[in-house]
Parts: sequence; structure tokens; C-alpha cells
Amino acid sequence: MTNVLLTGVTGTLGSAVFSRMLADRSLGVRAIARSGGTALEARGVQTLSMDLHRLDPRDPETVAFFADVDVVVNMAADVRWNQPRAAAITANADTVSRLLACAAIRADPPTRFVQVSTAFVASPTGCQDCRNGQGPFNNSYEESKFAGEQHVVRSGLPFTILRPSMIVGASDDGSIEQFNGIYYIVQAIAGGLVPFLVGDPRGHIDLVAIDTVVDAILKAVARQYRDDSVVRVLAHPDGLTLSQTVDIAVEEINRFRAQHGVDPVEAPALISCRSYRQLYLPFMRARMGLVQRKMLEIGEQFHPYLSMQTGFATAPFEEVEHSPPTAGYYSNCIRYWCIANPDRALARPYRWARGSANPELTAATI
Repeated sequence: MTNVLLTGVTGTLGSAVFSRMLADRSLGVRAIARSGGTALEARGVQTLSMDLHRLDPRDPETVAFFADVDVVVNMAADVRWNQPRAAAITANADTVSRLLACAAIRADPPTRFVQVSTAFVASPTGCQDCRNGQGPFNNSYEESKFAGEQHVVRSGLPFTILRPSMIVGASDDGSIEQFNGIYYIVQAIAGGLVPFLVGDPRGHIDLVAIDTVVDAILKAVARQYRDDSVVRVLAHPDGLTLSQTVDIAVEEINRFRAQHGVDPVEAPALISCRSYRQLYLPFMRARMGLVQRKMLEIGEQFHPYLSMQTGFATAPFEEVEHSPPTAGYYSNCIRYWCIANPDRALARPYRWARGSANPELTAATI
């Protein structure tokens, strides 16, 4: 039996990996969880209830917990894109360093380390206006995940680094536990929360099915990748453009609304980042209300991901896994979101006007 230690089991990806591994009798699953340890233990999972920031390889309980761990799979992350750099490094890099120190407790044979990072630590060519002087990274999240990778590479432990792109629902039925990433755009479209989307209509949107990522993690645990490897987990090469992604979302949202006797929503206009910054934003800034400003601030975080001119290029040292063709399952992902979020899918669209404020719209809505 292979003893596997999981972190991040309550997250979108972690919950899917946890369920698959728990059903595999060849794996002994244990977890570190900041909360929910009692529920995990009730399912027969040995659990260390602790914040990763507090891990100490000198602590006797921690030493005993790690002593017979064969593989550590680190999926824990603070995925907020807009954190201050120091906070992101603390959350997504310093915790990796502490995990590595604990994983090194067992020296013979050494514990293997599987680090789930992000494909965007090395983004493809995109809109340089979106970078806004931030160097090679689009935000502090990407920088912190790259810093975590560097800890892994320098650790001396055998490792696999997985770099998935934006995760969406399962390729068979669109199912997923939590809705992050591109689903914020879906919600914005359904609620009329943005009058336009900023990006390249012909740009590549890299969406990867969650089951493809889970499969890659299981392969890493089973040592099906070469030692000390970096694996990109990406959309199918015949992926969707931004225009196609929006059209499919609008079509599925409106199909769901029609089934419930609700008027359709309009597709948002697509504009370039340069037009947004040089024309739209200066004109709108003086005319927007507080909630409208908040909507645009949230939307700005997505600009680089909606402006990718090409797909990812893999380096010679990287391996790659692809999801099935995105067009074949993305509709199911939107349909699943609508069923899981009927209030948002059927919401009365927000109407943009000078200083407008929809009485049902609050900061919590977005």
C-alpha cells in the first residue's frame, strides 16, 4: 500500500482527488486540514488538524505523522489573484517550504513530493497592456506559485510539479464541487454585471476538465512520469476562443432561462485591453458608482487570461496532458453551473447606467 498525504482536500481540486483516492484500496490516504478534521477522521482518514503555517518538523506529533508517508500531494493554495505580494508568498510558497521540511523526515526511501502549481507561471504570449509593468507574472498568485515550485526543485526530494490551467467541470457531465476562475465570468454574464469583457475575441481560452487534472495527479502518485518532472495539464490543442467561450455560455444560460420562463440575457461586447484602458475606462471612471467600480476591478483580474494570443508552448523538460476537446464538454459545464446556481442563472440582469444602482445588487453579489 502507498501512503499518500493530501493537503487542500476541501478545495475544488482537492475534494475531487480525495474522493478518487479514497476509493482506491491500494492507497492509504491521510490529510492535513486546517478545519474539518473530525469529518475526515469519521471517514477513516488519519488527519493532522493544523494550519500549514504551523508545521514544525521538530514536533513529535508531526514527526510521527510523516514517518511512513510515501508521497505528499500538495494542493493547498490561496487562489486569490489580487493579494499583496508578501501575503501571497506566505500562503503559497512559505507553506511549501514547511511541507518539504516535514516530508524530509523520512530519508530512506525518500518521500516523493507532488506539487500542484499553475500553468500560468509561464504564460503564453498575450496582451502586454495587461501586464502593466508587472514583469513575467500577471499577478501575485502566479509569482507565489512559481516561488513554491523553486522550493520543491531545491529540496533534494524526488518530485513531480503539475501545472494545470483554468479548471472547469468534469468532461462527462460538467460536475464540479466549487465554482472559481472562468465561472466568475459566467456569473457576470448571467447577471449583467459587466457591460463588456476585455480580451481578444480570437484569443485562446485554456480550460482543462477537472478529471484530467485528477488523472494527472494519480499518475504522479503512481510514478508514471519520469523523476523530477514538470507536467503541464492543458486544454485540448483545438481549444475555444474567447468569442466561442462567451457564445456557448450565453446560449446555455439562455436555454436554462427559457426553460423557466425568464427573458434572455445579452452577450457582452468584447473589447481589447488597449481600448479599455485608453478609451472606455477614462470615460467611465468619472461616471461610475461604487458597485460599478468594484465590478470593473474584479473584471480587470481576468484581462490577461482572456487575451492569450496563443496556447501554451511546452519546454523540452516538460511533459503534457490534454483534456478532451473543450467544445465537447464546455456546454455541460455551463449547464451544471446553471442547475447548481438557479438564483444567479435566472437573476434579473443589472442595467448599467450612469451611477446606477440595482436595489438587489450588493458587493456580496459579485
